Amino acid sequence: MIRVGHVFDRAVGWSQRVAVSQLIDRLPREEFAQFLGAIDARAVDVLGSLPAKIELLSRSGWLSLPAGPAIRRFAERHRVDVLHAWGTTAAVGCSAVRYRLDPTGLSAAPTSTEANSISRIGDDDTIRKVPLVVSLVDPGFGEREARLLRTIARPEGFAIACESGTVRRRLIERGLDDAACVLIRPGVDFAAINRTKRSGLRATLGFAEGDRVAIVHEPMTRHGGQSDASWAATLFGSGAEGLHCILPGDSREAARIARRSAGQPSVAPPVRTNGKYPFESLLSVSDVLVLAAPGDIPTTAIAWAMASRTAIIGSAVPCVAEYIAHKVNGLLFKIAKDRSTVISIAKLLADRESQARCAAAAHGQAYEVFSIRRTIDQYASLYRNLFAGAPPGRGIADPAAIG
Repeated sequence: MIRVGHVFDRAVGWSQRVAVSQLIDRLPREEFAQFLGAIDARAVDVLGSLPAKIELLSRSGWLSLPAGPAIRRFAERHRVDVLHAWGTTAAVGCSAVRYRLDPTGLSAAPTSTEANSISRIGDDDTIRKVPLVVSLVDPGFGEREARLLRTIARPEGFAIACESGTVRRRLIERGLDDAACVLIRPGVDFAAINRTKRSGLRATLGFAEGDRVAIVHEPMTRHGGQSDASWAATLFGSGAEGLHCILPGDSREAARIARRSAGQPSVAPPVRTNGKYPFESLLSVSDVLVLAAPGDIPTTAIAWAMASRTAIIGSAVPCVAEYIAHKVNGLLFKIAKDRSTVISIAKLLADRESQARCAAAAHGQAYEVFSIRRTIDQYASLYRNLFAGAPPGRGIADPAAIG
């Protein structure tokens, strides 16, 4: 039995929630036991829908070092064999967690495969550093995060699970060992998508049968491009197309965009959901996903849109272009410095024929690349490798690269 301790920090979002929900639901229970802890109260709120208890370990916020003792006690309490940090702050808090190995302690005596991860303190104390996995979904991390990851990295018992090839490439460019950077693409639950499509959610949101629905990505931020995307959709929707725009989540940016649109009675107002519905559910019933970010963003939304037959209109930044080829499985536009993208997005919103053709192609590719079974198997292999002292990426292969 491998006992996995998941630790979350303030940066947790919907993509982490979906991923850990899949792990809880699908990792073989006869081989893995899983425990959840958070070092920030916000993480508990975001993960509240998970079918597992989440322990609030500390209220240290962005101060990760004070969380270390609480994470150590969490690991000792549950006899954790592998720690999985879902964020850089959580990773720093987990990095120094060690516990004593002896026949009467928390673990049995170390096996030969664990010998390299054990150091002796004094004459009779044996200390083991708990293997650590760090999940990283956002390729837009800065030098500070990279420096922290370089600081806590170690030759053995350490891995970074990268959501995309862009994340992995950025890490290696910033000095992380390529052997520690393991590419595990997100898994998509096709059955859950089909259930959501049949659930009547579109009608609940107030959309008529012939309406078209666009959605912007979450989390919504002032510089995330959602303002231009929603403005293009609402302006276009003021015509005869019946296009509506969903503002997901409950954020200041969503409120700001809604206020701006309310002052323009001639445009179709965006639909605010105030965090009532999961983002992946809203995405599943939308016709178009608009990604207008001027820089790299997490790509989980792209995977779910492809699987949902939701057309993708996105900025031609590296993380989007990793998956989307223009007029093959999505529509791309260029980002120009100091220039609005509203017109570019509106033109692509008008091209419904290309949207339909690309969405069909993307759906077929999603089956090949975003298999939830493969994702779970790859995480299981990663945990087994770290537990056994083997190279993290052993037996883990990237299914494909699109575009």
